[in-house]
Amino acid sequence: MRALKKVRPTDSTENLTGTLELLEPIKEFCTKPDFNLPLNFDELVKFMEATIGESDVLNIAFEYTRDIVRLLDELHQIFPKLTGPSIRNRCLKIQRKLKKLTLSTRAGVH
Repeated sequence: MRALKKVRPTDSTENLTGTLELLEPIKEFCTKPDFNLPLNFDELVKFMEATIGESDVLNIAFEYTRDIVRLLDELHQIFPKLTGPSIRNRCLKIQRKLKKLTLSTRAGVH
């Protein structure tokens, strides 16, 4: 007999919350003039929304910046400041996809 999958409790209000609201905790960080981030807060919101359900996040990222290394660094910096599990998971998935795609591009694999 197969074991039942553990059901995780979800916060149904988070599923209905938009990307803008989920990224609100990092707005102040992204708007500090002393940080030279590749995307400003509004661009980051649009980028995060555009990547939902997409596998080719590299081309989407190129619509916002050509500096993927700095974008990865920005995502890495904001991750600890994100509070909702869904936006944290989305941020991690984007980072993994970008790392994988940039490594395969550097290696000449398409």
